Amino acid sequence: MTRKDCDVLIIGSGFGGSVCALRAAEAGLRAIVLERGPRITPEFLTDVQAGRRNPLRGADSHGPFDVQRPAGLIAVMGSCVGGGSHVYTSVTVRARPDVFTEEWPAAITAKTLAQHYDRAEAIIAPSPIPIDLPRTISLESAATVMNQRVERLPLAVEWPADHSTMRATPPFEGVRAEVAAWLRGGHGVRRRSLDRTYLGAAELRGADVRPLHEVTVIEPERGGFVVHGNRLAAGPQGRFSLRAERMILAAGALNTVRLLLSCRELHRTLPAIGPALGERFYTNGDDGALLLGGRVPAERDAGPLVTAWLDGWERDRLMLMDIGLLPPLPWLAARALRSFVGSPSLGEPGRSAWIIGAMGLDRTPLRLALRNKRLICDRTATTSAFARRTRDRLQSLADALGASLVLPPAAIASPGSFTVHAMGGARMADDPVKGVTDGLGRVHSYPGLYVADASLFSSPIGVAPSLTVAALAEHVMEHLLQP
Repeated sequence: MTRKDCDVLIIGSGFGGSVCALRAAEAGLRAIVLERGPRITPEFLTDVQAGRRNPLRGADSHGPFDVQRPAGLIAVMGSCVGGGSHVYTSVTVRARPDVFTEEWPAAITAKTLAQHYDRAEAIIAPSPIPIDLPRTISLESAATVMNQRVERLPLAVEWPADHSTMRATPPFEGVRAEVAAWLRGGHGVRRRSLDRTYLGAAELRGADVRPLHEVTVIEPERGGFVVHGNRLAAGPQGRFSLRAERMILAAGALNTVRLLLSCRELHRTLPAIGPALGERFYTNGDDGALLLGGRVPAERDAGPLVTAWLDGWERDRLMLMDIGLLPPLPWLAARALRSFVGSPSLGEPGRSAWIIGAMGLDRTPLRLALRNKRLICDRTATTSAFARRTRDRLQSLADALGASLVLPPAAIASPGSFTVHAMGGARMADDPVKGVTDGLGRVHSYPGLYVADASLFSSPIGVAPSLTVAALAEHVMEHLLQP
């Protein structure tokens, strides 16, 4: 038998991969984590703010923001050690119990996941904002008019000792400084990213995390698997191969599905993966808009990126979330927006624009596939009923605040799809014809090969998925580690 480099090799270091790394290391297994992105250090953030580092991932840059544009889709995700935990809004919530229907395998129910949610929350330690900020109060005021409930969201951040400092208005020091602040978690708070929780604990226990390592091929061999890939900082001489008894794909829904499709159809190393691969991919209903004028808060604050959302689950399976305020509009930008929207009362110069994010239980199924060796996203309809309902609710929120609504341009909103919460495509199912993985995250037909990211989702969940990914990874590892 060929000598193995580790017991468990994990591809990706986000909410799935970090959990797997910690639990493997705790069990005394040799674990290697391969991450295609860089480490995010204080020096890295200083370089982003100073313009010495590109925050975007590209052909010649290794930034943490990865914007992918396969035909029919725009997807934004994290690409760094800690994955999406460095670029998300810090919202850490459980999926509603009623999403775990018969679409999911028998092993996955709200009851069976509860203990895994508990374990993940104990380590990530989210908590709601401890003070009132003007934008939170404005959202609660609008909710009263709309007869809806507001939830102050549990956030994976560390609050300043003096909570009142979050009420300060941070100076606008340019786009780069705003990007750096986003990566930190806000102007006056610090995000609890995974390299400070799960992944940091895994490294202390011996897990070997390797940044700038991108896997391109997975190949079964006797007694395990071998992966081939590129060391991205090493140029054309940077090819590598590693062997492990067990392999866990946790690269994020889009990247995991792409890698499996490539192995099945291009490299022919995983030909037995069934027809469900790429099917039932979802965007989680992601959408958004700007609110300007009216009773929109006048100034920004130094609080977290998000504070609360309008909980429209019972009525619409939809959430509208505060994502903070843009810097004050300069005179020319305000004039252009007034012309675009056709409202003379729209946001005067010097006023901020409020970003509102939307997500929910959009069951419109998409399909990921390879065409001419490139990933594409097929959809049957250009606009779903859910998307139309989302726009209606955004307008209702604007009306409740006496504000003007600015929707995304058509180039972003249609005819394709947009997501920051990609999920599905390697779904769990007890029947290998209906799913790529079983209820324990095992890839059908390939013992020892697992998936532990949002591609596992058998259906959309309608809320931010980070905690559910972590809970599913806890579930996968609980069974992987059994004798």
